[in-house]
Amino acid sequence: MERLSHYNIGYGLHFPATHRLSYVMKQYGSNLGMLPQTERIMGKIISLPLYPDMTDDDVRYVSAAISEILRGR
Repeated sequence: MERLSHYNIGYGLHFPATHRLSYVMKQYGSNLGMLPQTERIMGKIISLPLYPDMTDDDVRYVSAAISEILRGR
């Protein structure tokens, strides 16, 4: 995520595990540890830019940046 900032690419953490939402926990009680794999990865899923005015060049830029980041450049 830090590397995305170097490319001036916004991101967000938008995928909380449903069983950890306050409403669900209030309705059904604390269920921490119930789904350990889900809890492990929920903070590692990011959302990349996606909006109606995004151009093909924007998509190519984000894709190229992600490729470079994943290759460790």
